Amino acid sequence: MNIKNLDNIHNSTNNMPFVNDGYQILQCNQVPNPVSDDATSMFLAESWSQLDFSIACNARWYLFPNYNWVQDSFGGDNLAKNFKYYSNIIFSNGDKDPWFAAGITEYLHLKLPFFNIKGAAHSQDLQFPQPEEAGTDVERVRAEYVMLLDRYIR
Repeated sequence: MNIKNLDNIHNSTNNMPFVNDGYQILQCNQVPNPVSDDATSMFLAESWSQLDFSIACNARWYLFPNYNWVQDSFGGDNLAKNFKYYSNIIFSNGDKDPWFAAGITEYLHLKLPFFNIKGAAHSQDLQFPQPEEAGTDVERVRAEYVMLLDRYIR
């Protein structure tokens, strides 16, 4: 991997360099996120090497990725135990989200609600409502978010 590949991590934000730079810094510091290294993914196959990625991060940002940061900071081997004292976090997963399998998809405890949203894509529930979503799970879950957030704030 070279720095040019690092620049193209998220082509959709290339017209907003501050967004792209922020995401690159996050990846190069705490949350490295290889997209694909084979043809079985929904993403275009691209060779990926942890060593090459680390070298590119250091050359561009003077950072080395901490590949275990998420696990070390938040746990994950035993979600019920690791998240026992967490609260006021809403987990949501659309069943059309390619990252669905990595999400919280089952009950942990009362203060950590989760929603598996039928027919929703990645972050669709966080986007502005669309007319075609009327009566769908996405619309219902958004209404529940409002109630939960109101309760958290009060």
